[in-house]
This record gives sequence, C-alpha cells and structure tokens, in this order.
Amino acid sequence: MANPNIRFPILRRLVVTNYALFPGIDSSGIDHTFEPGVTVITGINGIGKTTLLNIIYRLLVGPFDPYKDQEAIQLTQTRLTRLVFFNYFSKRDRGAGTRASAFGEFEFGDRKLAITRNLSDLSIASITIDGAPATTGDQNLENKIWQLCGCGSQYDFHLLVRSLLFFMEEKTPVVWDPVAQVEIFRILFLSAEDALQLV
Repeated sequence: MANPNIRFPILRRLVVTNYALFPGIDSSGIDHTFEPGVTVITGINGIGKTTLLNIIYRLLVGPFDPYKDQEAIQLTQTRLTRLVFFNYFSKRDRGAGTRASAFGEFEFGDRKLAITRNLSDLSIASITIDGAPATTGDQNLENKIWQLCGCGSQYDFHLLVRSLLFFMEEKTPVVWDPVAQVEIFRILFLSAEDALQLV
C-alpha cells in the first residue's frame, strides 16, 4: 500500500518575466494557467522546451541536487549538493541578470504553494503556503516546500520529483537501476519515518 501522506505537486500557473528566451507579447513574458488534463508543448529544437521544463523543476527544488557518489545515486546517501554557481538560465539568456524571475502556483493535494524565484541564482523571492506569506524569518523556506509533499526529507523530495515527475537528460534510470528502484519504493511505500530508518 502506498504512503498516504505523499502528495505530488500539480502545476496550476506559470509566470516567467524579464527572460529574453520567452519574451511573450509586448515583452510581457509568459503567464499561463494550466487547465485540467494534458498540456503538450511542441516546437523545433532550440526553442526553449527543456528550459521551460527546467524552470518548473527548479521552482520546486531550487539550487539543490541529490549528492552523487561516483556519478550514481547511493541508497546510503541522504545529502543534497547546493549549486554554488548556478548559470543554467543565464547561459540561455545573456541578459537575464538579476531581473529574470519565475512564479509558479502548485497544488499538493488540498495544500497550495505559490513561489517566485530569481532565475539568476534560484533564490526565493516570495513564497505563500495556503495563501499565507512565509518570510525569511521563518524556518528554512526550502523545507516548507518538501514538507508539503509529505516526504521525510528534502533529499527524498528531490529524488521523487527528479525521478518520477520530470524527464531530464540526467534522470536516474529508475527502470534499469535497482538502487534507484529501491529509493523510489522506499519513499512511496514506507512512512516518512520508516523510509529514513531504512537508509
């Protein structure tokens, strides 16, 4: 039986401003509300499809990646690596600087997250949970995001989002890698406490 506390994030709205790759009409950027059902993004190579997916992904996980030992996820690891110098988005838009930002509205079951990040360094510019603003005086703002998912740790949240919700070039091969399979089953089918105990 699956862990009933796990709540996958569902994107409801995406806004990208001051990012030249997505200028929008009259330089207004992107402001799109996602209706129920399937959304398909199509276009020729180099138009920004993967960059758009990375913006959505990074809205959730910020400037962190699961720690890799010899380029593979290890079951005994529960650490994250902070991307000290993050330039993914600035490499795709030389003028992005500090003005480019992304805003996303997500639902985690009956909970709601609204978050704005600066694309230059993925820092959180603003965050509200269930309509109440969180401030920098609150406990780590990044923690508030993964706790909405019901995972036992930020590391588990990252593995779940990266492995099941997003298909990126460096995606953990869940289908073929038995260690990755154990990690995902651990998160999905054990309580948060038991999942951490297993590690």
